[in-house]
Amino acid sequence: MAYPVARKPLSVGLYLAIQRSVEKGVMHYGMLDIGNRMGIPDADGFHPVVIHQTPPSIRWEYTDISLWTIKGKVIDEPGTLERIRGALARPDYNLLGNNCEHFVRYALLGRHESTQVNGALAVVGIAAVAFIVVNLGNAA
Repeated sequence: MAYPVARKPLSVGLYLAIQRSVEKGVMHYGMLDIGNRMGIPDADGFHPVVIHQTPPSIRWEYTDISLWTIKGKVIDEPGTLERIRGALARPDYNLLGNNCEHFVRYALLGRHESTQVNGALAVVGIAAVAFIVVNLGNAA
């Protein structure tokens, strides 16, 4: 599903943003910070910043908004800011348990979860069951 990209300047606030990684075929999740809502000491507040979980840990960097698809503005900004700061307590990247989607979903919803990881694990589970069924059928 395609999400609309903001065509006009975004107002001050936090935004959920995604990028499709062409080489990896997955979505990369981040929080776009317009106006330095996070209070990052070295950010100037004039240029957009993306906060995201990427190896080796959570980081922020200036970004070109056109590289991201904006899914929506964060409504619960105080709660989200608090959860982002809480996520900084466990910044180490882990593909299956603490990736970019886990970080963003925790910031927004308070739950560490990844639909991409869950989907991949479901496919692996189905493939394992199919393998077992085929091998049991051949053994009979």
